[in-house]
Amino acid sequence: MSRRIRRIVLLEDHPTHARLAKLFLTSKGYKVTTCFTGEDVLSHVGDPHVDMFILDVQISDSSFGGLDIAELIREKNPEAQVLMVTAYKLAQVAEEAKARGLGDLPILGKPFRSEDLIAAVKQLDLPE
Repeated sequence: MSRRIRRIVLLEDHPTHARLAKLFLTSKGYKVTTCFTGEDVLSHVGDPHVDMFILDVQISDSSFGGLDIAELIREKNPEAQVLMVTAYKLAQVAEEAKARGLGDLPILGKPFRSEDLIAAVKQLDLPE
């Protein structure tokens, strides 16, 4: 059963992009924890209080990318929503996600506007 999105973990290795995304999300009332590496996000994967993960597909200087983390989330926190963000071709990322058994993960292309990010999160949220 899905739940309302209140707490979000954001995986973004670019500090400016992370700061802006957090600003956009917190301005709409979401509580956001920012992680800069895949390893940083691992401590949050099994946390039942995290409602959503926003994961950059490609993380520099990390042995875990966004899709690797998404696989772990599906195993340990299947109630949590997952939104992928990427500067790569969306179709390629979607294909790789399906090949990994992740189904049709929502993917937001970079660069994105604040409205695009908020709309993508709200689309995965339950109605009030």
